Amino acid sequence: MARFLSDMSVIQQAFLEALAAAPKESLSERQLLREVIGPSPTDVVRHSSMDELNLLASEGFVKRIRLTRETQWQITNKGLSELASA
Repeated sequence: MARFLSDMSVIQQAFLEALAAAPKESLSERQLLREVIGPSPTDVVRHSSMDELNLLASEGFVKRIRLTRETQWQITNKGLSELASA
C-alpha cells in the first residue's frame, strides 16, 4: 500500500508540473483540473464546488469513488491525457 501511495504521489506531482507548463491561453479544463487537485494522492478535491466536479466528471476527466463512507474524486486516464497534452 505504501508503494502505491508513493507512486500516486509521483503521478500527482507530474500533473502539477504538466499544468504549470500548460500554455496560458488553453486553460478551460486544465485550469479547472489544476484548481481541484487536492493534497491527497487519491482524491482530487476538498474545496471545489459540486458544479465544477460534475462538469469535469461529465467530460470524463474525474470520477467519483466511495472509500469507507467518504466520497472522493480521482483523475481519470482521460484527465491524465489532457494534462499530458499541455
